[in-house]
Amino acid sequence: MEVTQDVDVGAQARVVAQQVEALLRDFRREVADVLCDLAGQVRQPGQVRVLFLDGYEFLRRGNARYEAWVWGLLCALLGVLPGLRVVVAGREAPRVALPALPAELEKFAAAESAAYLQARGIVDAQYQAALHTLTDGHPLLLDMAANLATGDAPLSLHEVETAPTVAQGRRPVTDWLYARILDRMPVEHRPLAEIAALLRRFDEDVMAALLPDSGETLHATSLLRAFTQTYPTWLRQHPSGGWGVHDLVGRARAAALRQQGPDTMRDFHHRAAAVWQARWERAARPDDLAEALYHAFWVDEAAAAAAWEQAVQEHTPVS
Repeated sequence: MEVTQDVDVGAQARVVAQQVEALLRDFRREVADVLCDLAGQVRQPGQVRVLFLDGYEFLRRGNARYEAWVWGLLCALLGVLPGLRVVVAGREAPRVALPALPAELEKFAAAESAAYLQARGIVDAQYQAALHTLTDGHPLLLDMAANLATGDAPLSLHEVETAPTVAQGRRPVTDWLYARILDRMPVEHRPLAEIAALLRRFDEDVMAALLPDSGETLHATSLLRAFTQTYPTWLRQHPSGGWGVHDLVGRARAAALRQQGPDTMRDFHHRAAAVWQARWERAARPDDLAEALYHAFWVDEAAAAAAWEQAVQEHTPVS
Protein backbone atom coordinates (compact mmCIF):
# COMPACT_ATOMS: atom_id res chain seq x y z
CA MET A 1 0.00 0.00 0.00
CA GLU A 2 1.40 3.40 -0.95
CA VAL A 3 1.10 5.85 1.93
CA THR A 4 2.21 9.08 0.30
CA GLN A 5 1.21 10.49 -3.06
CA ASP A 6 1.88 13.80 -4.74
CA VAL A 7 -0.74 16.34 -5.66
CA ASP A 8 -0.60 19.06 -8.27
CA VAL A 9 1.08 21.91 -6.37
CA GLY A 10 0.56 24.22 -9.29
CA ALA A 11 -3.21 23.95 -9.14
CA GLN A 12 -5.51 26.31 -7.26
CA ALA A 13 -5.70 25.93 -3.49
CA ARG A 14 -9.24 24.54 -3.57
CA VAL A 15 -8.30 21.86 -6.10
CA VAL A 16 -5.27 20.88 -4.01
CA ALA A 17 -7.44 20.63 -0.89
CA GLN A 18 -9.89 18.37 -2.72
CA GLN A 19 -7.06 16.14 -3.94
CA VAL A 20 -5.63 15.85 -0.44
CA GLU A 21 -9.03 15.00 1.05
CA ALA A 22 -9.56 12.30 -1.57
CA LEU A 23 -6.17 10.78 -0.79
CA LEU A 24 -6.90 10.89 2.93
CA ARG A 25 -10.18 9.05 2.44
CA ASP A 26 -8.51 6.35 0.34
CA PHE A 27 -5.65 6.05 2.80
CA ARG A 28 -7.92 5.73 5.82
CA ARG A 29 -10.11 3.13 4.14
CA GLU A 30 -7.16 0.94 3.13
CA VAL A 31 -5.42 1.18 6.51
CA ALA A 32 -8.66 0.56 8.40
CA ASP A 33 -9.31 -2.57 6.32
CA VAL A 34 -5.82 -3.92 7.06
CA LEU A 35 -6.01 -3.20 10.80
CA CYS A 36 -9.52 -4.58 11.20
CA ASP A 37 -8.46 -7.78 9.48
CA LEU A 38 -5.48 -7.99 11.83
CA ALA A 39 -7.69 -7.33 14.85
CA GLY A 40 -9.86 -10.28 13.91
CA GLN A 41 -6.82 -12.56 14.14
CA VAL A 42 -5.88 -11.64 17.72
CA ARG A 43 -9.24 -11.64 19.48
CA GLN A 44 -8.74 -15.07 21.00
CA PRO A 45 -6.69 -15.31 24.24
CA GLY A 46 -3.11 -16.37 23.72
CA GLN A 47 -2.98 -15.29 20.07
CA VAL A 48 -0.19 -12.83 19.21
CA ARG A 49 0.32 -10.97 15.94
CA VAL A 50 3.05 -8.47 15.10
CA LEU A 51 2.33 -5.52 12.82
CA PHE A 52 5.62 -4.33 11.33
CA LEU A 53 5.64 -0.82 9.81
CA ASP A 54 8.87 -0.34 7.87
CA GLY A 55 10.01 2.73 5.97
CA TYR A 56 8.24 4.94 8.51
CA GLU A 57 10.07 8.04 7.25
CA PHE A 58 7.77 8.11 4.22
CA LEU A 59 4.74 8.44 6.50
CA ARG A 60 6.65 10.93 8.64
CA ARG A 61 7.29 13.17 5.64
CA GLY A 62 3.67 13.13 4.54
CA ASN A 63 0.70 15.08 5.82
CA ALA A 64 0.64 15.23 9.64
CA ARG A 65 -3.04 14.21 9.55
CA TYR A 66 -2.07 10.83 8.09
CA GLU A 67 0.29 10.19 10.96
CA ALA A 68 -2.05 11.37 13.73
CA TRP A 69 -4.91 9.25 12.41
CA VAL A 70 -2.75 6.12 12.07
CA TRP A 71 -1.36 6.40 15.59
CA GLY A 72 -4.75 7.16 17.09
CA LEU A 73 -6.16 4.00 15.56
CA LEU A 74 -3.15 1.92 16.56
CA CYS A 75 -3.31 3.13 20.17
CA ALA A 76 -7.01 2.28 20.31
CA LEU A 77 -6.34 -1.23 18.99
CA LEU A 78 -3.44 -1.77 21.38
CA GLY A 79 -5.76 -0.84 24.25
CA VAL A 80 -8.28 -3.57 23.46
CA LEU A 81 -6.11 -6.26 21.84
CA PRO A 82 -3.49 -7.58 24.27
CA GLY A 83 -2.16 -9.93 21.61
CA LEU A 84 -1.21 -7.13 19.20
CA ARG A 85 2.38 -5.95 18.94
CA VAL A 86 3.46 -3.04 16.74
CA VAL A 87 7.03 -2.55 15.56
CA VAL A 88 7.86 0.70 13.77
CA ALA A 89 11.13 1.01 11.84
CA GLY A 90 12.45 4.03 10.00
CA ARG A 91 15.07 6.73 9.80
CA GLU A 92 12.88 9.32 11.51
CA ALA A 93 11.08 9.17 14.86
CA PRO A 94 7.28 9.62 15.15
CA ARG A 95 5.96 13.10 15.78
CA VAL A 96 3.42 11.86 18.31
CA ALA A 97 3.79 10.45 21.80
CA LEU A 98 3.38 6.67 21.86
CA PRO A 99 3.25 4.06 24.61
CA ALA A 100 6.41 2.55 23.18
CA LEU A 101 9.85 1.19 23.99
CA PRO A 102 12.21 3.05 21.63
CA ALA A 103 15.34 1.29 20.42
CA GLU A 104 18.12 2.81 18.36
CA LEU A 105 19.43 0.36 15.77
CA GLU A 106 23.12 1.09 15.94
CA LYS A 107 26.26 -0.66 14.80
CA PHE A 108 27.03 -4.17 16.07
CA ALA A 109 29.26 -4.62 19.09
CA ALA A 110 32.23 -6.95 18.62
CA ALA A 111 30.35 -9.90 20.10
CA GLU A 112 27.33 -9.25 17.86
CA SER A 113 29.56 -9.04 14.78
CA ALA A 114 31.19 -12.32 15.78
CA ALA A 115 27.79 -14.00 16.21
CA TYR A 116 26.61 -12.71 12.83
CA LEU A 117 29.79 -13.87 11.08
CA GLN A 118 29.62 -17.22 12.87
CA ALA A 119 26.12 -17.69 11.45
CA ARG A 120 27.52 -16.89 8.00
CA GLY A 121 30.05 -19.68 8.35
CA ILE A 122 33.05 -17.53 9.28
CA VAL A 123 34.37 -19.22 12.41
CA ASP A 124 37.96 -18.02 12.84
CA ALA A 125 38.01 -15.60 15.81
CA GLN A 126 40.93 -13.53 14.49
CA TYR A 127 39.25 -13.15 11.10
CA GLN A 128 35.97 -12.18 12.76
CA ALA A 129 37.76 -9.51 14.80
CA ALA A 130 39.49 -8.15 11.70
CA LEU A 131 36.18 -7.85 9.83
CA HIS A 132 34.61 -6.08 12.80
CA THR A 133 37.52 -3.61 12.90
CA LEU A 134 37.24 -3.07 9.15
CA THR A 135 33.54 -2.24 9.27
CA ASP A 136 33.18 -1.01 12.86
CA GLY A 137 30.11 -3.23 13.08
CA HIS A 138 28.08 -1.34 10.46
CA PRO A 139 25.49 -3.97 9.41
CA LEU A 140 25.58 -3.34 5.65
CA LEU A 141 29.37 -3.07 5.52
CA LEU A 142 29.69 -6.21 7.63
CA ASP A 143 27.36 -8.03 5.24
CA MET A 144 29.45 -6.86 2.27
CA ALA A 145 32.62 -8.01 4.04
CA ALA A 146 31.03 -11.38 4.84
CA ASN A 147 30.24 -11.85 1.14
CA LEU A 148 33.92 -11.32 0.41
CA ALA A 149 35.04 -13.63 3.21
CA THR A 150 33.17 -16.60 1.78
CA GLY A 151 32.93 -18.14 -1.66
CA ASP A 152 35.53 -19.28 -4.15
CA ALA A 153 38.13 -16.51 -3.59
CA PRO A 154 37.79 -15.25 0.00
CA LEU A 155 39.76 -12.27 1.23
CA SER A 156 42.88 -13.18 3.12
CA LEU A 157 43.39 -12.02 6.68
CA HIS A 158 46.25 -9.84 5.43
CA GLU A 159 43.97 -8.11 2.90
CA VAL A 160 41.39 -7.37 5.59
CA GLU A 161 43.96 -6.09 8.09
CA THR A 162 45.61 -3.76 5.54
CA ALA A 163 42.36 -2.38 4.08
CA PRO A 164 40.95 1.07 4.93
CA THR A 165 38.96 1.07 8.17
CA VAL A 166 35.94 3.03 9.34
CA ALA A 167 38.33 5.04 11.51
CA GLN A 168 39.40 6.66 8.21
CA GLY A 169 35.78 7.29 7.24
CA ARG A 170 32.94 5.07 6.05
CA ARG A 171 33.28 6.10 2.41
CA PRO A 172 36.77 4.59 1.78
CA VAL A 173 35.65 1.28 3.33
CA THR A 174 32.47 1.16 1.24
CA ASP A 175 34.40 1.93 -1.95
CA TRP A 176 37.01 -0.72 -1.13
CA LEU A 177 34.42 -3.41 -0.38
CA TYR A 178 32.25 -2.54 -3.39
CA ALA A 179 35.17 -2.71 -5.83
CA ARG A 180 36.16 -6.14 -4.58
CA ILE A 181 32.62 -7.46 -4.60
CA LEU A 182 32.29 -6.41 -8.24
CA ASP A 183 35.58 -8.17 -9.06
CA ARG A 184 34.25 -11.42 -7.55
CA MET A 185 30.73 -11.28 -8.95
CA PRO A 186 29.57 -13.80 -11.53
CA VAL A 187 29.92 -12.31 -15.00
CA GLU A 188 26.15 -12.25 -15.51
CA HIS A 189 25.54 -10.29 -12.27
CA ARG A 190 28.10 -7.56 -12.70
CA PRO A 191 26.31 -5.43 -15.35
CA LEU A 192 23.13 -5.55 -13.28
CA ALA A 193 24.96 -4.47 -10.11
CA GLU A 194 26.72 -1.63 -11.90
CA ILE A 195 23.50 -0.37 -13.48
CA ALA A 196 21.29 -0.75 -10.41
CA ALA A 197 23.69 1.26 -8.25
CA LEU A 198 23.32 4.30 -10.54
CA LEU A 199 19.51 4.20 -10.60
CA ARG A 200 17.33 5.69 -7.89
CA ARG A 201 14.58 3.25 -8.86
CA PHE A 202 14.28 0.34 -11.28
CA ASP A 203 12.15 -2.63 -12.24
CA GLU A 204 12.39 -5.48 -14.74
CA ASP A 205 11.42 -3.33 -17.74
CA VAL A 206 13.98 -0.64 -16.93
CA MET A 207 16.69 -3.27 -16.47
CA ALA A 208 15.73 -4.94 -19.75
CA ALA A 209 16.14 -1.60 -21.53
CA LEU A 210 19.50 -0.77 -19.94
CA LEU A 211 21.27 -4.13 -19.64
CA PRO A 212 23.70 -4.76 -22.50
CA ASP A 213 22.64 -7.51 -24.91
CA SER A 214 19.32 -7.89 -23.13
CA GLY A 215 16.14 -6.17 -24.19
CA GLU A 216 14.07 -9.03 -22.81
CA THR A 217 12.12 -8.43 -19.61
CA LEU A 218 12.13 -12.18 -18.86
CA HIS A 219 15.94 -12.22 -18.90
CA ALA A 220 16.12 -9.16 -16.63
CA THR A 221 13.59 -10.71 -14.24
CA SER A 222 15.65 -13.89 -13.95
CA LEU A 223 18.81 -11.90 -13.26
CA LEU A 224 17.09 -9.72 -10.67
CA ARG A 225 15.68 -12.75 -8.85
CA ALA A 226 19.11 -14.34 -8.61
CA PHE A 227 20.73 -11.05 -7.62
CA THR A 228 18.26 -10.32 -4.81
CA GLN A 229 18.80 -13.79 -3.37
CA THR A 230 22.59 -13.33 -3.37
CA TYR A 231 22.70 -9.71 -2.13
CA PRO A 232 19.43 -9.19 -0.21
CA THR A 233 20.74 -6.34 1.96
CA TRP A 234 21.68 -4.25 -1.06
CA LEU A 235 18.13 -3.79 -2.29
CA ARG A 236 14.98 -2.24 -0.85
CA GLN A 237 11.43 -1.89 -2.08
CA HIS A 238 10.93 1.59 -3.52
CA PRO A 239 7.76 3.44 -2.44
CA SER A 240 7.00 4.31 -6.07
CA GLY A 241 7.31 0.69 -7.18
CA GLY A 242 10.21 -1.54 -8.10
CA TRP A 243 13.47 -1.51 -6.18
CA GLY A 244 16.27 0.79 -5.15
CA VAL A 245 19.85 0.06 -4.10
CA HIS A 246 21.09 0.95 -0.62
CA ASP A 247 22.47 4.49 -0.75
CA LEU A 248 25.93 3.42 0.50
CA VAL A 249 26.28 1.06 -2.45
CA GLY A 250 24.99 3.68 -4.87
CA ARG A 251 27.45 6.31 -3.66
CA ALA A 252 30.35 3.86 -3.93
CA ARG A 253 29.50 3.04 -7.54
CA ALA A 254 29.01 6.72 -8.48
CA ALA A 255 32.31 7.71 -6.85
CA ALA A 256 34.19 4.99 -8.70
CA LEU A 257 32.76 6.00 -12.07
CA ARG A 258 33.34 9.72 -11.54
CA GLN A 259 37.03 8.96 -11.06
CA GLN A 260 37.52 6.16 -13.56
CA GLY A 261 35.03 6.80 -16.32
CA PRO A 262 33.14 10.12 -16.27
CA ASP A 263 32.20 9.74 -19.94
CA THR A 264 30.79 6.27 -19.26
CA MET A 265 28.76 7.66 -16.39
CA ARG A 266 27.41 10.51 -18.51
CA ASP A 267 26.48 8.09 -21.30
CA PHE A 268 24.65 5.83 -18.84
CA HIS A 269 22.59 8.70 -17.40
CA HIS A 270 21.76 9.84 -20.94
CA ARG A 271 20.37 6.37 -21.74
CA ALA A 272 18.55 6.11 -18.39
CA ALA A 273 16.93 9.52 -18.92
CA ALA A 274 15.68 8.37 -22.33
CA VAL A 275 14.21 5.16 -20.87
CA TRP A 276 12.32 7.01 -18.12
CA GLN A 277 11.22 9.77 -20.51
CA ALA A 278 9.72 7.14 -22.83
CA ARG A 279 7.83 5.62 -19.89
CA TRP A 280 6.54 9.04 -18.89
CA GLU A 281 5.30 9.70 -22.42
CA ARG A 282 3.53 6.32 -22.51
CA ALA A 283 1.84 6.35 -19.10
CA ALA A 284 2.14 9.94 -17.78
CA ARG A 285 3.18 8.81 -14.29
CA PRO A 286 4.76 11.73 -12.40
CA ASP A 287 7.27 9.42 -10.70
CA ASP A 288 8.62 8.38 -14.09
CA LEU A 289 9.11 12.01 -15.14
CA ALA A 290 10.98 12.64 -11.89
CA GLU A 291 13.40 9.83 -12.74
CA ALA A 292 13.90 11.15 -16.27
CA LEU A 293 14.74 14.62 -14.94
CA TYR A 294 17.06 13.18 -12.28
CA HIS A 295 19.17 11.34 -14.85
CA ALA A 296 19.06 14.29 -17.25
CA PHE A 297 20.58 16.43 -14.50
CA TRP A 298 23.74 14.25 -14.55
CA VAL A 299 24.05 14.84 -18.29
CA ASP A 300 23.35 18.59 -18.47
CA GLU A 301 22.56 20.45 -15.26
CA ALA A 302 21.32 23.63 -16.93
CA ALA A 303 19.03 21.84 -19.38
CA ALA A 304 17.62 19.59 -16.66
CA ALA A 305 16.94 22.56 -14.37
CA ALA A 306 15.08 24.31 -17.20
CA ALA A 307 13.05 21.15 -17.89
CA TRP A 308 12.17 20.88 -14.20
CA GLU A 309 11.03 24.51 -14.10
CA GLN A 310 8.91 23.96 -17.21
CA ALA A 311 7.29 20.89 -15.64
CA VAL A 312 6.37 22.91 -12.55
CA GLN A 313 4.96 25.75 -14.67
CA GLU A 314 2.82 23.25 -16.56
CA HIS A 315 1.41 22.02 -13.21
CA THR A 316 2.98 18.60 -13.61
CA PRO A 317 3.21 16.95 -10.17
CA VAL A 318 6.86 15.88 -9.96
CA SER A 319 7.95 14.02 -6.82
